[in-house]
Amino acid sequence: MPKPIEVSSATALDLRAQLISQRESFDSDRQKGKQIAASERRQTKKPTVWARQNKGLAQRANNDKRIAEETGGPTLEASRAALQRKAKIYEEMRKRRRYNDSDDDDNQLIDFESRPFSDSEGDEEKSDGDDPWVDYEDEFGRSRTVRQSQLPRPRSPSPQLTSEPAYPVFSTSDYEARKREGSEEKETQRYDAEREIRTKGVGFYTFSKDEEERKAQMEELKRLREQTETARSHTMSVSARRKQALEKNAAKINARRLLLQQKTAASSSHQQKADIDDESISSFLSSIRNKK
Repeated sequence: MPKPIEVSSATALDLRAQLISQRESFDSDRQKGKQIAASERRQTKKPTVWARQNKGLAQRANNDKRIAEETGGPTLEASRAALQRKAKIYEEMRKRRRYNDSDDDDNQLIDFESRPFSDSEGDEEKSDGDDPWVDYEDEFGRSRTVRQSQLPRPRSPSPQLTSEPAYPVFSTSDYEARKREGSEEKETQRYDAEREIRTKGVGFYTFSKDEEERKAQMEELKRLREQTETARSHTMSVSARRKQALEKNAAKINARRLLLQQKTAASSSHQQKADIDDESISSFLSSIRNKK
């Protein structure tokens, strides 16, 4: 058990006085409408491990920023100024080349003639006489005023809607082509067993690709089929007659057996009746003798 902490009366009075003062200050701030943010109250706390920065990070960032400001700014400005000066020089050389066709500029490394002019110069040099304003009516019936270069081009008629001449010229090549197309369309597509790589059944038969030979093969198969059906029907009729005869014989045997059974039953019943009569008579006679 831990040893109790002894607190003197003076310490307790000091703690009570501090609590009272803190409560009074809090009440006064609340009455004045003053609010203390939670972030301000947490500033006095020790920063967490995740909030800490690596050692030397801020210093390295400042050094990088200083080096970029020292080298980057003037270098970019100087490059931009040099490019602008070169552009002005090239523009002056190009204009001088256009207005002065001399042989002094043959040794220049830049071919200004192949270099396209800017759109602004082309628009300035283009006169209204080369591209005049024209009025036209659009497809919706509205009047338009545009440059001649912007005038929409007329559409060529569709070849499908073009009417044929009244007297078309007959061509034998067209006739032969149509005839050939018609014969190709009429040609019937037959099954080709050579295109399928598989095992065919026992009854598989390969027909010829020639129509006449194919027709003869079909007739032969039809004739063989009729023969097979005739032989099958004959075999079935013979077996049917034999079965019918067997059924008749079986019926006769059953009828005869039934008749014999009936006769045997009648004779046995008659003999049993005769035996009963003799016994009754003998017993009657014996009873009479005993009485005497």
